[in-house]
Amino acid sequence: MSKQKRRNRIPVSTKETYCIPFNIKQKAGNGYKVSENPVKPTIEFTATYEEALEKLRSYDIAGWRDYGKGNSQSARKAIGWVKIDDAKRLLDERDDTKRVVLYESLTDVVD
Repeated sequence: MSKQKRRNRIPVSTKETYCIPFNIKQKAGNGYKVSENPVKPTIEFTATYEEALEKLRSYDIAGWRDYGKGNSQSARKAIGWVKIDDAKRLLDERDDTKRVVLYESLTDVVD
């Protein structure tokens, strides 16, 4: 996959993880944990969202950890790359099932 095709796009996680786009709220206390999928515990944190997103764009199969609320963390794997506006629409949808349906309805997704 060309990094150029992913320019100005956000990775979206699998349907099993409810098609949640990589976003600023998935940060741990030390930063973002991103790498080629699967993300190993030994991977170092990336300080900023912008740097983490650039790294994700360079991987064949991008992966990240979602630290979300509390001490929980979930592994994420990108299944597609969407435009920034579509990522916002996905994030605005609170219902997991509806978010997956919305993702499936998008016509401009880059693998």
